[in-house]
Amino acid sequence: MSRIRCKNKWTLILFISAGIMISSFLLIYIAGKNINYFYTPYDIFHGEKSLSLQSKSGVSFRLGGMVKRNSIYRSADGLTIAFIIYDDSAEIKVNYQGILPDLFKEGQGVVAQGTLSENNIFYATQILAKHNADYAPHTSADSENSRSYAPNTFYGRAAQ
Repeated sequence: MSRIRCKNKWTLILFISAGIMISSFLLIYIAGKNINYFYTPYDIFHGEKSLSLQSKSGVSFRLGGMVKRNSIYRSADGLTIAFIIYDDSAEIKVNYQGILPDLFKEGQGVVAQGTLSENNIFYATQILAKHNADYAPHTSADSENSRSYAPNTFYGRAAQ
């Protein structure tokens, strides 16, 4: 009887460990397909991933950098735009068709998601504008002067 119980324990341990390994492999495989990689123009042209990115046209990734001044070109339809994203030592032309975020402007940080073509033009499907991370709260004097309501009111009615 003890041999049968021992054999059943090892079979159970084997099935549990096989299940854990299979589920771990599936989770890693699924997560790997949904990862969006982030690169700068330098990474594309000079970094260690440059050859693999340029040889795989059609692979979606995110490109980040600054919008170069005087590089924004808008077409007549108003939805197609071309601009240049740059970093310290490289720049890349980006084409985008769609509505831009409100914070998008020259000299501002931007992240574009899309694909790189064979002629090194980035075709973006989504543009995300980055804002300045410096936060400075208004002084209390500024906030008191900018109020358009009485201090003791609640939804337009005087407090009782």
